[in-house]
Amino acid sequence: MAPSNFILFLTLLVAQSHLARSARSRRRPTAARPAGSRENPTEYDRTITTFNSEGRLLQVEYGSIAAGRGDTVSCFDLDCLVPQSSCKLRGIVVCVVREAKPKSVTWHQLTDKVHRIDHHAILVTSGLTGDSAALADMLRATCLNSRMMNGEHPTLKEIAEAVGSTQHQLTRTDGRRPFGVSAAVIGIDPIPCLGFDSNMNIAGDDDRTANRSVKLPPPGVPTLYRSDPGGTVDRCDYCAIGRGAEKAMGALESIMKGYNSKDNTNEDEGLSTERHILAEVIAKVATAAFNSEGDSPSAEEDNDVDIDDSMPRVLDIWFISTGPKNRGGARFRVARSVNRESMDEASEKLIQ
Repeated sequence: MAPSNFILFLTLLVAQSHLARSARSRRRPTAARPAGSRENPTEYDRTITTFNSEGRLLQVEYGSIAAGRGDTVSCFDLDCLVPQSSCKLRGIVVCVVREAKPKSVTWHQLTDKVHRIDHHAILVTSGLTGDSAALADMLRATCLNSRMMNGEHPTLKEIAEAVGSTQHQLTRTDGRRPFGVSAAVIGIDPIPCLGFDSNMNIAGDDDRTANRSVKLPPPGVPTLYRSDPGGTVDRCDYCAIGRGAEKAMGALESIMKGYNSKDNTNEDEGLSTERHILAEVIAKVATAAFNSEGDSPSAEEDNDVDIDDSMPRVLDIWFISTGPKNRGGARFRVARSVNRESMDEASEKLIQ
């Protein structure tokens, strides 16, 4: 081998060795996984699609915590108290607790918990306001598509299943997070009410129809569903969501058991007695919502929940009942900014 070729070969060999050492020096050291990873739950809450060692989805539980920080909402289906033959007196009571309205705030800024999603249904939420609005928009589109394709309103079961499907989809889609919202779907199912006489005399809105027999379509059935951030949907006689849900559920259960354990009917008084019972039940449901906000366990145990005790608390009481003459067969009435002193008066007016 010629001396010049030998020198060139040694130069190339030294250069290749130098490049290899430079590449190894730029490599980052690989961190070893700690041995006690099963005891560290934070390793499983970075993605929604990963179970921890106990089989739980922590991001879904975090969504439930966010939903539980909202104001209390109590719902009560009067069907479990009133005979189903009295269709005109059937309905669902919804009590939404909120802060009293400041003078600088208009009414449309206080309706972020109750969303009208169709002529016959509303969505009531507790939790993150933005997530509630997004969920309500999705349901409005679902109801509109159902009317355009089928020519009729969707049933409450179909709407509730759409809520649960949307919430569950977010729990198994990588790169997203679950809605921090618990929701109640409330309305009148477009299903005929048993025992309704379509030729019954219905009082009109003016004197010309007050004494005329008007043939109306049969009223639907008041229906209540509840869903949580995990996508679970339940049909309920009563339910509560928000900060004071646990305490409110106990009070609502006591109301139902108290009335079903005794005979509240009176053949002599008839309809007036039933109306008195309904007004009394509405007032008790509102009281249960008020009392649940006072010292709810979740508010005491979670130091991150900021509750301004200086702001007075009021109720928006909704009464959803059958209304064959109304669009969608549902009648929605609301008493806003109800306090403890005006609770009985508001209950009487809601069922007139």
